[in-house]
Amino acid sequence: MRSSPLDAQALSLLGLIAERKGDGQAAETLMRIAGARTWRDETTQAWLYDHYVRRGDYAEALPHVDAILRVEPESQERLFPVLASLTVKPEAFKALTDFLATSPPWRSWFLSELSAKLANKSRLIELYAALEKTENPPTKDDLVPYLNRLVDEGDYAQAYQLWRATLPPGLRTLDTHPFNRDFELPLDGLPFNWVLTEASGADIQIVPSPDAGRKRAMRIQFSGSRVAFANVNQLMLLPPGKYKLSGRVKAEDLQTSRGLWWRVYCADDPDNVLAHTEPVSGTLPWTDFTVDFEVPAEDCEAQWLQLQQPARVASENQIEGQVWYQYLQVSADSGEPPRAY
Repeated sequence: MRSSPLDAQALSLLGLIAERKGDGQAAETLMRIAGARTWRDETTQAWLYDHYVRRGDYAEALPHVDAILRVEPESQERLFPVLASLTVKPEAFKALTDFLATSPPWRSWFLSELSAKLANKSRLIELYAALEKTENPPTKDDLVPYLNRLVDEGDYAQAYQLWRATLPPGLRTLDTHPFNRDFELPLDGLPFNWVLTEASGADIQIVPSPDAGRKRAMRIQFSGSRVAFANVNQLMLLPPGKYKLSGRVKAEDLQTSRGLWWRVYCADDPDNVLAHTEPVSGTLPWTDFTVDFEVPAEDCEAQWLQLQQPARVASENQIEGQVWYQYLQVSADSGEPPRAY
């Protein structure tokens, strides 16, 4: 300390020595001085975090774990249980929520991990609801793992309402099914919009429609490799009743033994397929397609609309060529759009 008075590590070592000797007051004073001189020393920041947590001063503790995560992002996996434990006690949960409301750079990672791993779902719901009321509400990227958790556990209506709240006011009353049927709106990765999942051997793009002016279409290009393709999806909440799925398709040298089709199936039971369109292959000009289906009154609260290659064995997954889709629509049997939730 005489040769380098600003050496925070020396202060930290003196603090640890004081703690070992049983002088808690001196240890705290030295560690606080060390922590104020540098936020980059993990030993000091970890000590201060543990110290304040033991005292129940969670608001004071959180900046120190934040410092570690900012300096050492690779510590995320190790520190996740530390942060997740703060959801247990109400006072710790309040401090954690307040700190997340400041939008630290690791917040998206933490919310994603928490959405996947936190057993107490009610706490998760409470956290997102509290963040929604702050100056830094969850972004759409923050919402993806949370809504996926709700969907996976069958909380479709709640997930749908949360998703609708993210839309611009003018779109919240839009009753078209599927949503964004003309591909004119941005994709947000949320399940009630188009979810396009990358696949090796398939390139999925929203592009200006060929031969259709300024309209847009979804184009999938296949390289000729084997692709277990089921990578275009959207979740719908259709009430029980009779419906018609329609759209337009164009194909160019689409080589596949089983073709491509759209299918509608119950979210709670993937084996309960309500309908599928005729498979498409070869070369095809813009062609209309339609298929009727019925949503049962029970065990089918939500439905997935999915573009799939219905291969039965691995060899039937090989596919090459291009296909375009546009003007997708689900309409009630009366011709009117189904009501929104």
